Amino acid sequence: MSPLICEVVNDLWPLYQENQLSSKTVLEIEEHLKGCPECRKMISATDEAAGLISQLDAPLADSEKEKSMLRRAQTRLRYKLLATVVLATVFLYFSLSYIPVGQRYEQYAEDAKKALSIIMEMTQPGTEVLVAYSNRNIISVYGERSLPNIKTTWEVQVDRRGVMDIKEFRQEPANLEALPWPWRTDIGTQYDNSLRDEQQEILERLPEWSEAEAVISFYEDLTPAEVSHFLSDRNLRPLHAAFHADIPDYDGEGAPWLPRFGFSLVDDNLLPATQQSVIRKSEAFLEELIWLSERYHIIENIFGYPRVNDIVDYVQENGFEISGITVRGPAEDLKILFEDEQVRSVHIGEIAFRRR
Repeated sequence: MSPLICEVVNDLWPLYQENQLSSKTVLEIEEHLKGCPECRKMISATDEAAGLISQLDAPLADSEKEKSMLRRAQTRLRYKLLATVVLATVFLYFSLSYIPVGQRYEQYAEDAKKALSIIMEMTQPGTEVLVAYSNRNIISVYGERSLPNIKTTWEVQVDRRGVMDIKEFRQEPANLEALPWPWRTDIGTQYDNSLRDEQQEILERLPEWSEAEAVISFYEDLTPAEVSHFLSDRNLRPLHAAFHADIPDYDGEGAPWLPRFGFSLVDDNLLPATQQSVIRKSEAFLEELIWLSERYHIIENIFGYPRVNDIVDYVQENGFEISGITVRGPAEDLKILFEDEQVRSVHIGEIAFRRR
């Protein structure tokens, strides 16, 4: 055989094994191998060497495979640890948000700052008393009789979300000095312990109270969130709302009677059917505590069932500018607020005024 042909066959043999040659070339190589023992011997030696090399490379391949598997296992472990950390963080966040921070408020705080001033008296048959005071507030008595006052102290906890949780409450006699009805104060005698004509007119405009009512009054330092949380588990609706004025010539600390805004609520279930009907028909009731800003109070009391737009008109007519108001009521009432150019913000539970 020609050495040149043998060399060509030897060069083409790898392509032959990979089936990358034409059928004609394959036939020619096979014909050459049949009559050339030297090429057959050379090809056989080459295949054995390839097999030996393959065997020598096998441990290296296995080692790389093991390393690859180890890397994949380590990656999976990292992902599992990361997922565990994320889940643990989420769990701790939501768990701790429900744990009270231990901040406690008592209604009868000495400084009346950030105190939870919730005073409640469950009236009994024959009793027509609403007790509502802090160390600066006045005690109001609605009705023709004055019975012993009851002070209720609520102990609450506020969690990190600002949600109030009532832990316990206790009732005890107020042990206050007996002052003339209906205005009783523990800070002085601004009115010489007597009624003024305008006060008497206001009292005469109050609705008649049944003999089996639960009256709850919220006064200063009660946040809208606390009011909302308090009302959420109770069937309470506003019975009347009252704006109370500052007394310009009063030089003492705080206002001499009911500073800021007094807002009384009654339990529907304890009201006569007629009063329930009146309350439910008045869809524009303020269902949140309305808050007046410091030292800017409306100059008279409003009793009855005020609509939102009535309050807006009233404060504007009396020389006040509305900086923010919040109510929960019919859409038409809220629409009036947004249409008024002087109303710049609407927030749940708050109404703030300032002089023009």
